[in-house]
Amino acid sequence: MPAFVGKFERTLDEKGRLVLPSKLREHLDGRGILTLVEQGCLALWPPDAFDEVSGKLAELARGDRAQQVAYRKFLSECAEIRPDGQGRVTLPEDLVEQAGLGGDVLVTGSDNRIEIWDAARWTEVSSGSEPVLADMLAEVGF
Repeated sequence: MPAFVGKFERTLDEKGRLVLPSKLREHLDGRGILTLVEQGCLALWPPDAFDEVSGKLAELARGDRAQQVAYRKFLSECAEIRPDGQGRVTLPEDLVEQAGLGGDVLVTGSDNRIEIWDAARWTEVSSGSEPVLADMLAEVGF
């Protein structure tokens, strides 16, 4: 079973703090790496999952100057995150701005990572996904 599943409504406070759901937090083992995934979404990776993705990106970037620059930019915008004793994480202001996160966010499990979505953006991205999922389930025998 994937480590990260579920959807949780949360609020990002004025200091950029967010309480991570305990069901998701327990799989981080005390720290994670935060990255920008797309507009409206940040990803929080456990270190081992981040290392795997980073390694794949590094491999893709070999020999291609534009991809090497993109990979370096990706790494430069990552941040190490450690939940405090109350399960709160402080999201760096620059990443919050780049993702366009506001007060209402959804924290979702996404297999090998936690995703932090702007609530309105999540609704926009996920609307209409039910027929696609039904087709996918049918294809694997459900």
